[in-house]
Amino acid sequence: MSNRQRGIHYFLFFLQIIAASTIAAQHNVKINGKLENETLKYASIEFMGRVYPPDDAAKAELIIPVKNNRFSISIEIDEPEIAILYLETENGFFSQPLFLAKDYQLNLKIAIQHNQLLLETTGIGANDNRRLDIQTDHELKPIVERLDSIPDNIYLELRKLFTKDSISIESHIQTYQPSEAFKTAWRLQYQYSLVRDYVIINETRKTFIPFTYANNKNQWKQIQYNLLRNYPIVNEKAFKAKVPAYFKLIDRIIGIIKDSIRNEYTDPTLFVNEWFGEEIKKEGNSFRPDSQNLFLKKIIDRLFIGDILHYQYALLFRNALAEINMTNLENIYKEYASKYPNSKYLPIFDKSMEDFFSKTTRRFTPAMKFIERRDTIHTFKQLIQLVKGKTILLDMWGTWCGPCRSDISKHSAIIKAHFKNKPVDYLYVANLEEENEKGWKEMISFYQMEGYHILASAALTKDIMNIVKGTGYPTYAIIRPDGSIELSKTQYPMKREVLIQQIEELLK
Repeated sequence: MSNRQRGIHYFLFFLQIIAASTIAAQHNVKINGKLENETLKYASIEFMGRVYPPDDAAKAELIIPVKNNRFSISIEIDEPEIAILYLETENGFFSQPLFLAKDYQLNLKIAIQHNQLLLETTGIGANDNRRLDIQTDHELKPIVERLDSIPDNIYLELRKLFTKDSISIESHIQTYQPSEAFKTAWRLQYQYSLVRDYVIINETRKTFIPFTYANNKNQWKQIQYNLLRNYPIVNEKAFKAKVPAYFKLIDRIIGIIKDSIRNEYTDPTLFVNEWFGEEIKKEGNSFRPDSQNLFLKKIIDRLFIGDILHYQYALLFRNALAEINMTNLENIYKEYASKYPNSKYLPIFDKSMEDFFSKTTRRFTPAMKFIERRDTIHTFKQLIQLVKGKTILLDMWGTWCGPCRSDISKHSAIIKAHFKNKPVDYLYVANLEEENEKGWKEMISFYQMEGYHILASAALTKDIMNIVKGTGYPTYAIIRPDGSIELSKTQYPMKREVLIQQIEELLK
């Protein structure tokens, strides 16, 4: 272990000890359930707002052991919250919202009739867990598929759903007299459902009908602005109650805000100076704007506070790990950990981060061959002359390309192990990266990408993509030993076995 790795290890271990000593006391909720009239195959509970690294993502949904149509589980919680119970029977899937609070002991008697879930609840907390006539998600497909470009029409449709939900909830409250925490959470649920649904449809309109959307763009934006003013993205009550509609809104809103801010600037230089001026002062011309991790961090710091700020950081960490987006991640994580040593997310992420950071210390090997004088190579034909002689797998990729990084992470080592000691080599052409040589080389060492490497000019990228009929990234092709090209039978997501079989056929 290098001194740098050892330093990271001790740093994260120290923070874990501090954080573990400050975790709030938790309380158990006990749930016993029985399905009366069908065979129960599967049961689980999904929680909102629980963030885990990609390799632990399953923890956000607890699988409940099922035996003889019965299930039982004990859950630790620290605040009253909404959770979703999922059941799979021989005739389909069903869901039921639950409201969980400390020391609840729930007995659920469930039946399926006419494809509907019926529920009888007894025990402590029963009045908070009667059968609800609404679900946490609306069926928006009919509205989405109409492709209506008039925002007022969409808003009126969603208001109808809002009114229906509000009547159902208020009637439920009047009938069963649930707890105050239940009332607060479910009123927030139907309120934020309106905002969440409008934001979702607004984004689909931008994608599917961009030209007609543009005609009413300001009106779309104004309605969304008014909704977010009335139901803001910083709402501690909705956050603590784990309101599903609220979490689905804030889970996606950060990306929408990022794109919106970026699109407001017609001058790229002005954007860089206003958002990255501090880094430019420190690093000068060597600084390259990071439109992902660092930009998201800046938005989080400006817009969010309290528990919601920490949650957004956790999403940033999770997504960066999932997409293997290493740019600035180590500095961001260490700064966050130093600033918020009591964050409950540090014990969750420290092991994954330690493993991730250890890979950034990897070195180049002789098998990583950088093509020299790349500024003289403008055509695919020129490039092929430098590498031909073996069967070569061409990978058109970029450090900025999440799908590219995902394919390299999942498939590269396995493909190379399969063709070990066979006349197969690899050519990685990095695209749209001419000003990112440092990040490009860091990514190559991180993934241990053995093979030929070139940082392509715009002309070279265009020529290769035309020849291999590439329409996006990643794009794959195979170069035969004589320099001729065979188009790949797989693109993203890579069907690894298909590609391996295709190369094997060429080796015969």
